[in-house]
Amino acid sequence: MKCWEHLNFSRIMVMAAGFFMMQNAVNVLQNITPVILEQADFGNLGFYASSSVFLTMGFASFSAAPQLRYFGYKYTMVIGICTYLIYTSCQLLALYYASGKLQELKSMIYGLNITFAFLNGWGNALLFVCASSYVNDAANEHNKGMYNSILWIANCGSFVTGNLMAAFVVPALGNIVYFWMCLGLLVVTLCFFFLLKNPLPQPDEDLDES
Repeated sequence: MKCWEHLNFSRIMVMAAGFFMMQNAVNVLQNITPVILEQADFGNLGFYASSSVFLTMGFASFSAAPQLRYFGYKYTMVIGICTYLIYTSCQLLALYYASGKLQELKSMIYGLNITFAFLNGWGNALLFVCASSYVNDAANEHNKGMYNSILWIANCGSFVTGNLMAAFVVPALGNIVYFWMCLGLLVVTLCFFFLLKNPLPQPDEDLDES
C-alpha cells in the first residue's frame, strides 16, 4: 500500500462523525415532527414544513456548487448545520406553546416554522452537495469506495442509535427534553465541522511507483 493512499482518512472520519451526530438528531425528528406538531394544535404544519424543506433542497442543489466554492468546505457545512439549529428551535417553540407557554405567539410560531423550513432546505442542499464534493476531492481510485462506505455506515448507524435514543428519552422525559437533546447533538456537529480541514491534494500515482 502506498503511503498516500489514505492521506485524507482522518479528515473523512471527522466529517463522518459530524454527519453521524447530525443524522442522529434530524432523521427521527423528520419522522415524528408532523405528528408532534399536530398534537400541539398546529394541524398539518409539520407536513407542510417537511414538504418545504425537500422542495427547496431539490432546487437549491443546482446552485449549491458555486456557493460551496465561495464559502469553502468548512463554512458551507457550518452554514448548513446552523439552518438545522434554527429550524429545530422553531419546532421547539411549538412544543412550548403546547405546554401552555407562548400562547399569544401561535401565528408567529407557525410562520417561523414555514419560513425556516425553506431556509433549512437550502442548508440541506449545501450539506449534501458539500459532502459529495469533499469525498471526491479527498479520495482516489484506491479508496473512494471505502470513503463513501464510511459515510454510508455513519448514516445508517444514526438511524439505529437515533431511534433507540428517541424510544428511551421521549417516554421517560418527554418531547421537549428530546428536542433539546437533538439541539445539543447539532451543536456537537457544529464543533466537528469547525474542525474540518480541506482535503490534502492527491499525489500523482506515477510518481510513487517505487
